[in-house]
Amino acid sequence: MEMEARLIRLEEKTENIQRDVAEIKAEIKTDVKMDLRRLDSKIDAVKDAVGSLAEKMASFEAKLSAIEASSEARSSAMEASLVKWMVGTIIGATAMAFAIAKFVS
Repeated sequence: MEMEARLIRLEEKTENIQRDVAEIKAEIKTDVKMDLRRLDSKIDAVKDAVGSLAEKMASFEAKLSAIEASSEARSSAMEASLVKWMVGTIIGATAMAFAIAKFVS
């Protein structure tokens, strides 16, 4: 008899443990699902932010290219202006030298 009573109590405790484990598993599944939903929304937000950043970078690169082209054009114009000034100065100095030589001789 005592053995049967112990066995019955053991079965009851086992059933209680199984019920508790089932409840814990259900809670864990619910918590994990909620956490995954939150994680998915955060991942979506990061994707949006990265996409926005990529667009801004593309815009920045375009502006930088335009600035580079403008700077290159200004540099070329400055070089051309300096070359013209040098040629004009050399021609003027040569003409003056010939004029002085003509008066002297």
